[in-house]
Amino acid sequence: MHSRTDCPTFSLKVTLNSSDWLLSILIIFTCSPPPSDS
Repeated sequence: MHSRTDCPTFSLKVTLNSSDWLLSILIIFTCSPPPSDS
């Protein structure tokens, strides 16, 4: 899995490299919730 710091960077790269805004939104939504590391 990607780090939480890598999430926004990855989504940003996808948004810049690809015009697929839906994909970027999907990534953001996937990275929004914090990982359950109990």
